[in-house]
Amino acid sequence: MPPRRQAAGRDVRSRLSDDAAAVHAQVIRLAKRADAEGGLRDLPESDTNELQSSILKLHGKRLDGVDQLPSQLDEHGTLEFWAATFSVHAYALRDYCAIHQDLQQLLEQRHARRGGVDQEETPAFRRLARLLERMATLVSYFATIMSSCDGFTMGSMGSERRVLALLRADTLKVYAAVFDTVARGQLSGSTAENAAMTCGTLLQVIPECTGVHNVPCNSSDDFNLKLYSEFVKAAAESHVLEHACRVLLRLSEGAATAAQTPAEREEHFPAFLALSRMALNKAICRLVAPLAMRQSVGALHPRPLAAPRTGTDPALLALLPAVRGLLSGTGVQLWVAKQLLDVANVVPVAETAAAGQEPKGYTGVAAAAGAVTADASRYLGLPPTARTPPHLLSYVMLGSSIHDEEAGLPDAKGAAIALRMALDIARTVWQITISGPLAPVMVVPGVPIGGSAGSRGSATAACSAAGGSVAGGSAAGGSSAGGSAAGGSAAGVGSAKGASAAASPGAGGGAARVSVARSSSAGGSRAGGGLVAGARAAVGTSAVGAPGPGGGANAVAGGSDGGGAAGASSLYRLPSSIPLSPGQVCALIVTILDVILKAETQKPASSGLHAQDEMASIMALACRLAAELQPQSAPAILSRLWRTARSWLLCMPAHQGRPTVKHMLPPLGSLLLHEYAGESESRLQRAIGGGPEKDDNRTVAFTAALRAGFVELLTVALEGSLDLAAAGQVAASGVPYLAELLLRRSCVLPPLLAYGDSARLMRLLEVLRVGVDTVRDQSHVGGRGALETEAFAIAAGDTMQVLVELLEHVAAVCMRAPPEGLASWVGGAGSSSSSSSSSSGGSAGCAAGGAAAGAGCLPGQPIPNELAAAIDRTAAALLTKGSRQQVPKQRLRRMWLMAHNQPGAQSFAVLALSRLLPTLFQLRRTNLSEAGVPKDLLLGITRVFMAAALQLLRVVVALAAGSSCATPRIGAGPQAMSLRHARARSWHGLLMAEEGVVLTWVAAVLTAATKRQWPEGHAAALDLLEVLVLTLPPQDLASHVKLQTAGGAGVAAQEAPSQPSLPLALSEGWLAQQGRGKLLAALKERGCPVLPGADGGSSSRGCSSRGAGGGSSSDAAGGGSWPCWYKRTEADQQLIKAVTGQHSLELIPEVPAPMEALWLLQANLGIEVCARPGCSQFDLKKVTSSQHVCEGCAVAAYCSSECKGAHAWAGHFKAECACMQEVREVCASIYRYCGA
Repeated sequence: MPPRRQAAGRDVRSRLSDDAAAVHAQVIRLAKRADAEGGLRDLPESDTNELQSSILKLHGKRLDGVDQLPSQLDEHGTLEFWAATFSVHAYALRDYCAIHQDLQQLLEQRHARRGGVDQEETPAFRRLARLLERMATLVSYFATIMSSCDGFTMGSMGSERRVLALLRADTLKVYAAVFDTVARGQLSGSTAENAAMTCGTLLQVIPECTGVHNVPCNSSDDFNLKLYSEFVKAAAESHVLEHACRVLLRLSEGAATAAQTPAEREEHFPAFLALSRMALNKAICRLVAPLAMRQSVGALHPRPLAAPRTGTDPALLALLPAVRGLLSGTGVQLWVAKQLLDVANVVPVAETAAAGQEPKGYTGVAAAAGAVTADASRYLGLPPTARTPPHLLSYVMLGSSIHDEEAGLPDAKGAAIALRMALDIARTVWQITISGPLAPVMVVPGVPIGGSAGSRGSATAACSAAGGSVAGGSAAGGSSAGGSAAGGSAAGVGSAKGASAAASPGAGGGAARVSVARSSSAGGSRAGGGLVAGARAAVGTSAVGAPGPGGGANAVAGGSDGGGAAGASSLYRLPSSIPLSPGQVCALIVTILDVILKAETQKPASSGLHAQDEMASIMALACRLAAELQPQSAPAILSRLWRTARSWLLCMPAHQGRPTVKHMLPPLGSLLLHEYAGESESRLQRAIGGGPEKDDNRTVAFTAALRAGFVELLTVALEGSLDLAAAGQVAASGVPYLAELLLRRSCVLPPLLAYGDSARLMRLLEVLRVGVDTVRDQSHVGGRGALETEAFAIAAGDTMQVLVELLEHVAAVCMRAPPEGLASWVGGAGSSSSSSSSSSGGSAGCAAGGAAAGAGCLPGQPIPNELAAAIDRTAAALLTKGSRQQVPKQRLRRMWLMAHNQPGAQSFAVLALSRLLPTLFQLRRTNLSEAGVPKDLLLGITRVFMAAALQLLRVVVALAAGSSCATPRIGAGPQAMSLRHARARSWHGLLMAEEGVVLTWVAAVLTAATKRQWPEGHAAALDLLEVLVLTLPPQDLASHVKLQTAGGAGVAAQEAPSQPSLPLALSEGWLAQQGRGKLLAALKERGCPVLPGADGGSSSRGCSSRGAGGGSSSDAAGGGSWPCWYKRTEADQQLIKAVTGQHSLELIPEVPAPMEALWLLQANLGIEVCARPGCSQFDLKKVTSSQHVCEGCAVAAYCSSECKGAHAWAGHFKAECACMQEVREVCASIYRYCGA
């Protein structure tokens, strides 16, 4: 060595501590000897022990914090030292593979002789076993040295250089060869523990080479893109993750088999397995973290559903196909599923042990585990020998407390940590790799679409950007991640100096066994046949779709006979390496959630051991996959999803409610009106209904949700939120959350009113009513702190907002004019004067569509462009932006198509309106001019009032024309006149409750619009006022609406309304300025008095003298008595013409009035609700059994004598009783006469 280099070496050693200098020198000396001898097999044991002692001293000081090692080996270690370290590591790995192969040959010879001398007792076997242990120790030194000096961490000075050296020297290929060798061999005795230790050591190195520093990644500083790209490339070429998963499955299987006899359990084996699991999970998390950085879930979908986040590095996005290929291997997929199953089945055992109910001893643990997993379907049909015993999963993390080491009882804390990790890993892998056959596709520039629609079993995508290969099996044998044709994989081995290559075992190197961890030596690419077969048998092939010919479980057949959802060329097919179909993944997730649900929801909030967020995330994944299935397999999965969600919501504690609801309910709600292409085929309808074909507009998903008890689920969840609020004196925030996520965004309320069970629907409406009253009353209670007051106010505001939006949906779909042309597509006639069209509607409506018959009426069929555009226009006109927010247009269209012209929907829509709208009456007394009051809230309530006012106008106009009644089998005779009289009085009672609530609302909105300079608010309120002028009795208008004329200065006549109370003062000039001359003329004809002008004088123009007392109010209207006005003035005719054209009055269906719908509910269904406004009783059975009914009308029922007395005191006999009696008598006569 030159003198200068010798001096530099002495200088380095002088700066190192004694222990670090010893390691430095010994590693270099060891590498030189390996280069000279071509390996380390002949290394004396004394040299190994000397190096081990020095490294352990160094590592011990590092752990104790005595020595700052980064300033030792990291800063002062020479390039020669690091090159020697990599070289020794490579030689040790190559020799380990060769020795392990020799051991396997001896074991094969023993089995071949059948009863001969056990080779484990021969000197040859003992010598190889000791040599294998020595090589394993040398392999572990590499990881120990790196961890001692943080050699791969971001803070290390030479970390990037070392990681690049490891990746570019094909070290990962060597690791893959070691994993493959161990997975293919037999495991027995000490060799199993030795293999577990070696594989665990290598697995700990892999995550440190990813270039990812923090998980999750929040910025580009959390990972090194250069190192990350190199790792993806090296991992794709070596398939190291695939082989790592296979070897862990193999080791777990071997441990489970040995653990059947407690005496055979090795002391350290569970700990080695636990370390290996943690390292592998860590590697998977780091592999995906940079790609998932602030990305939407849809951006990572195999067929992208959303564009990537703006500003994402294109070089990073280009790695997505390669990463997806890495995670699509058979071994990776089986590892994810098996780990999730194992951990899920241990959770109940751990909870039982934590409660002190577990019998002592290993036998007791095994028995408990067997009882938990007695149902084979919970374990994918795997035999007990393939299931990981609980004690092997109790060592999930170092330092976790074990209740009884001898008994091997699982630790609750360790089980909780393992469950979180398993759920997160499964969601991460399946989110990026699994997609249903009907997944939509969005072409995103720069992001290739994963998968091929044209060829079965194609790989996910080529790893072109990273230089990786496709993760697919070889044509003849080998692993599914890309083994060689002979069944093994050639792995190059190198050091920092460029070491030579070492081949992995060939086809004859190991015994031909088939296990859940690996394929046979001659087997195909789909390893884990036992697990796959068990999966298919457990989840039921019929429930998830049978595999296509020549493919695996994921192979999906083409379109259905007679024109299905799409042709075979449009179906997405998973890579052939993925062993589970999307339906089986869904079934697996639901099974796991069922197993852990009870234990998880019963954990106290203070424990911090629950995994509710992770469970909600994987539930969202199951919902996404369920939406991408073919309609044949969807109903069974959807039913299980809804049953699991129901159980979850029923037992969800308050501390876990809101975060979980945010993750879980939106995807669940999106399934309610989801459409599967081609789902309306008659054979599918027979499969769902279990009987004759259904020709209605219900979707497969909606039907499945109804049958799984969705209405009951939501009702009980709302009740639970109210109970928690009452018990804990907290805001009932669950009410707006549930209503928003499961009703408003899903647009499902109108279809529920059409097709749901009557009793359950009515209970749901009553719970919503009580919830609104409860939240509103809570917000008015004083004596709270600022934060509590704000929380209650937010809950009240959110509840009011979502209720208004729900009423908007109901009113627009069931009580307003349908979109143009909808009547000819759905339900046949759909005439303005009749709502008796067939409720089955679907196919008959298509037939009425003429040339376009059959194209777009039923679910799963494309909606014709003209019909879709008409529904979109109607939605924009009748629904506020808030009620359409986060709602796809297709869902709004399906809402209209499902609920339009359904008699059940119309009747329950009226009940919903009459029961829920009064809870909002108090809003008119609040200051609506404040900026915090949403404008959409004001518009929404105004439009709901408009729907009721138009129904009253519809009745009044029909009475004047003498047209036939909308009720089935009732003509235009006296019966129709009587019914319409009763309907008019019922609608009038709702609108003019509480001394003119609708006119007070008009005044409040006009005032708010004036102060907030909001023209749209003025227009909406005046539109409503125009309808009210044509419908309300003249005396109501004369007492509540006043006109104001111009004075001397002419200023007052131009002023907009500014007083939110009655009487409503409207200036003539302002009305004219707003283009409401027809309204002004009609108001004058109605006898509205004229207030003094600005100059203090008074006016005697127009009809003010008549309204003031010159004539009767009925005369002022042009003749006749309300609601029958047979003679109208010119002003009335002009306004009616304008209103009719604006609101398509002739197309509005005439629906039952509120009191009529209430009577029908009692007479036909035997359902009664408490008539007192503000009653908190939502149990319908208690109301029916109370026998408290008003003696006068015999319609108003009460839950108690207290409610009956309070209602009477509030003015029931004065305001409602006579009208209810009239409605009861008319309805009883008419419906009995009609046989209804």
